[in-house]
Amino acid sequence: MDAGMIDDAIGVFLAIPSGSPNAADAQLGLARAQIELNKPANALEYIDKAASITQNDIRILVLRGIILDCVGRHSDAQASYRAAMALAPRSVAVRNNLALSLVFTGQYKEAIGLLTPIARSVDATARERQNLALVLGLSGDAGAALALSRVDLDEASAQANTRFFAFVNQKGR
Repeated sequence: MDAGMIDDAIGVFLAIPSGSPNAADAQLGLARAQIELNKPANALEYIDKAASITQNDIRILVLRGIILDCVGRHSDAQASYRAAMALAPRSVAVRNNLALSLVFTGQYKEAIGLLTPIARSVDATARERQNLALVLGLSGDAGAALALSRVDLDEASAQANTRFFAFVNQKGR
């Protein structure tokens, strides 16, 4: 799949027997392939099979959350991310995914609570800071969003983000 040969990868994954020790990984691969093909509903079928084979696998739980968010099942996605967080409470990726999913259901305060320690960390990446800026902006805190945007973006881009947040917030009313 990394080489862009999705059909070939699907063939390899489908050839792995269901009783094989690699069966869950094959289903995970099939789910990823369906995402690459922009078929999240199909991906859900495969990720659910993977989850039935192997419980408490953080990779499966996170991908299941992503897929569920893609098909609009945000509460279910959040439950999957929370299960992953129970396994890896310090995982930045899991916390980021949960926080962004919470935005879909208007739970900005919890999302900000999850993202703030990540974005304020000395190891924070620009993406992590900008995820928090996004949530702050969508929550209506334009000043904090602008200040955080300026850490990584030039002034014109930071101002463009602020205008976008204002537009989205105005449309949401």
